[in-house]
Amino acid sequence: MGMIVAIFGVGANISIYRDENKNAADNGIFYGTILSMLIFSVIIFNSNKYINLMNMNNTIYKTFCIYSIFQILCHTIIQFIITKLYYKGENKKANKISIIFNSINFIVLISTAIITKNQLITALITGIVIFVMDIILWVKNIEEIDFKLNIKNCFKYNSVSFSISHMFFIMYLFGFSNSFEYGEKYMIAITFISLHILNFMLGPFIEIKICFLQLEDSSFKMTLNMIIAYIIRTSISFIPTPFCTIIGQMCSTTYELICTK
Repeated sequence: MGMIVAIFGVGANISIYRDENKNAADNGIFYGTILSMLIFSVIIFNSNKYINLMNMNNTIYKTFCIYSIFQILCHTIIQFIITKLYYKGENKKANKISIIFNSINFIVLISTAIITKNQLITALITGIVIFVMDIILWVKNIEEIDFKLNIKNCFKYNSVSFSISHMFFIMYLFGFSNSFEYGEKYMIAITFISLHILNFMLGPFIEIKICFLQLEDSSFKMTLNMIIAYIIRTSISFIPTPFCTIIGQMCSTTYELICTK
C-alpha cells in the first residue's frame, strides 16, 4: 500500500504544484485505484501460494488471508482520497472520513462476528460494506480526470517514502515468513515485543528527535541516516532465523538512537 500511495497519492499531489497539473491528484487516484485493484486481485487469486510462502496453513488462514488483502485494497483507495484532502487543506473532512470509515469497518466486523460466528460470512459482509463506502467516497471526492500524469515525476517527488515502503515490504515478507515456521504463539510474542517495547516506547522518542534535528541541523543528514537504518533492518530480515525481524528492528532502532544524539 505504501509504495502505491507514495507515487499516486503523495507524489501526484506534489505534482499539482511542481508540474502545474491541476488535475494530478484526481488522475493519481484514478491510476492508483486501477493499479491497486490489478495487483491485489492477482494476490487474491494466488492466495494459496502467498500463504505457503508465509509458512502458514491454507485450511486455517485462506479466508482470513483473502479478507486481509481486500481490506488493504480498500484502505489504499481511502488513503488516496485522504491524501488529496490533506494537500487541499481540508483536514477536518479528511479526519472525519478516516474516523467514520474505520469505525464502521470495526463495528460491522465485530457485530457480524458475534451474530453469525462464521468467518466466511463475517469477511463477506464486512468486505461488501467497506467496498461500497470506497465507491461512494471515490465518486464524491473526484472532481475532474483528464488522464494526464507524469508518473516519473511523481516517483521522483516522493522517492524516499517509496524506497522506505519497499524496504518494509521486503523486511516483513521474508522476516515473517521465517517467523511463521515456529507457529502462531511465537508470532504473538514477537509482535508484542516489537510493538509495545520498541515501537510504542522508543518510536515516538526517536521521531521527535529526528524532527527536531531536521529543523536545527541537516535534513539531508537525518534522511540519509533514516534510510541507512531501514537498509540495516531490511538486510537482517534475510538471515535464516526466526528472530530476524526483531533483531533487525533492534539494530535499526539502536542505529537511529546513536545517530540522533
